[in-house]
Order: sequence, then structure tokens, then C-alpha cells
Amino acid sequence: MPDIAVTQLGHDLYLIDAFMHGQPERLACYLFDTPERVLVECGPSRSLDHLFDALDHLGITEVGTLAVTHIHLDHAGGAGHFAARFPHARVAVHRLGAPHLADPTRLLASATRIYGEERMRTDWGPMEPLDPARLLILDE
Repeated sequence: MPDIAVTQLGHDLYLIDAFMHGQPERLACYLFDTPERVLVECGPSRSLDHLFDALDHLGITEVGTLAVTHIHLDHAGGAGHFAARFPHARVAVHRLGAPHLADPTRLLASATRIYGEERMRTDWGPMEPLDPARLLILDE
């Protein structure tokens, strides 16, 4: 397992390298370590162990909001798993992406057609649905 890579950027902002596909500098997540902690991006479920290890390293036991910029697997594929680990976190997502986080069936089917079942398993991992009540719907 790669080393934990956390960079303090100043002003309570951290860059966390989530080692997507087991490689450094493939996925950056950003933690605003403020009273209402916000994490931007979580990546695919296959990379979550690296992200969770980094959050543990920082002593983070609660996150208020996970914000995903869009619903591609490399940005939001692990959102359902992240929500299970942080049961009080809400997930901020654009209104057009919200239905795909609540029910990822179509998103996964489309990605499987592109990558195939083996690469879906090895590169991206499973995607869990999110309770719509946990979604913070954004228009912009």
C-alpha cells in the first residue's frame, strides 16, 4: 500500500492523494478542515481505503459534506461507501447527477459497457446507492 500523502495547503485546506489505481497523483481530494468539514471528491470505491487512511491520519472522525463535482466513477464512484463510513455526512451533487447517485444502475451499466466487467472490478469497484434524503441538491 502506498504511503499516505497529505499536503497542507493553508487556510484549513488539505490535498489528499487517494492513489487511484494504486498510483500517486491520479486523484486529488480536498478537505476543508473547518467546523463543518467538507471533502471535495471521494473517487472510486477501489481507492477509498487510501482516502480513509489519510482521513484517519488527520484524526478526522466526522465529515459534514462530501461534494462531488460530477458523477463519473473517478470522482463519485465511492460516494455511497463514503456515506456509510460517515453516516452524518450529506453528499452535495448537481441536480442532474443526483438521480444517478440514488440509483447508480444506469451509470454502472454504461461504464461496464465501456470498461468490461473485469476492469470495473479491478479499477473502479462497486458503487452503492445513496439515500436521496442524504443528497444536497445543487443547481450550479
